[in-house]
Amino acid sequence: MYLYGGFANQSRSIGGTARALGQVPNPDNMPTQLLPPRNAPPAQMPNVQSQQLADWIKNLFESVTFQATIARIRALLEPPMRADDVSGILQRKRLLREAFRSVPSSHALLLLFQLQNQTDPLGKLFKYKLATPTRKELLGILAAKQTGESL
Repeated sequence: MYLYGGFANQSRSIGGTARALGQVPNPDNMPTQLLPPRNAPPAQMPNVQSQQLADWIKNLFESVTFQATIARIRALLEPPMRADDVSGILQRKRLLREAFRSVPSSHALLLLFQLQNQTDPLGKLFKYKLATPTRKELLGILAAKQTGESL
């Protein structure tokens, strides 16, 4: 008699190889994981304070927002821009300002360091695709967020 997922099966024999390897074949495609008995009490949820849960949700939301903002900044920086496309340059600059303002304060310093790191792919894009005054303005937005100043 062999046990498959809590069910007994006597119908087929086991080959020597499977037994030697400690594996039991499953000829009837029965569940292979042991299931709790039907009358088992439901698992108790750990006692989590509501403030801790709220903080965890806030941090998760900020992390997701930060990743989306990084993707948006990268998408704005990657396409080539002609030097004589003044309206396109101004629009990209406006959209970058909005993106930088949407960075959560808790992640502003991280992005500031990432953009100043010349070995980081986003830092390279930032340096080579934007003029120095624009870079300084955008980094200033992040620095102000970090110090808590309003823009």
